[in-house]
Amino acid sequence: MSSKYDALANHFANVAPTVREVTLTFRQMEEILGFALPKSATDYRQWWGNQLDSKNRPQAAVWIEAGFLVDSVQPKKPGGWVRFRRR
Repeated sequence: MSSKYDALANHFANVAPTVREVTLTFRQMEEILGFALPKSATDYRQWWGNQLDSKNRPQAAVWIEAGFLVDSVQPKKPGGWVRFRRR
């Protein structure tokens, strides 16, 4: 199923299997995706929850299906980032 977050899925697919964690700034993610993250993503840690409900959380399905979980989030722009760890 296609998602507007497919570019992020492609990014994770290109991460070498030996890499255990990936940290991306909000700016980097927006460059990967080609659009601005929603305000809820930059303001609320909950947006980054590791939930499989792809109807309500298609973004989470992308990193979970890629074998990652969100480990840490520093919300707020500028300087916000997310660290993903391999499961």
